Amino acid sequence: MADPIPQFWHIISTLKSTHPKLMYLHLVEPRIAGDRDAAAVLGKVGESNDPLRALWSPGTCILAGGFDQERGTQAADADGSTLVVYGRHFVSN
Repeated sequence: MADPIPQFWHIISTLKSTHPKLMYLHLVEPRIAGDRDAAAVLGKVGESNDPLRALWSPGTCILAGGFDQERGTQAADADGSTLVVYGRHFVSN
């Protein structure tokens, strides 16, 4: 999908208006390249779900995908409604 933001924008705005008491939105950041962090592979972090987080605000967002401690802390500290989860290296197949 060339630009997924418009499609997900529609889905999330519909969720927000039809289910205003929904507890949280769980998003996976597009930072994974195979089984590695895209920043490690590509040398940079590219796309982000920030527009979708802003749309859902002030609701709680749970973010996953390619966070190291520094970027996870920055995302969690950015506002009072973002949680960062880690799991790829801790979940067995």
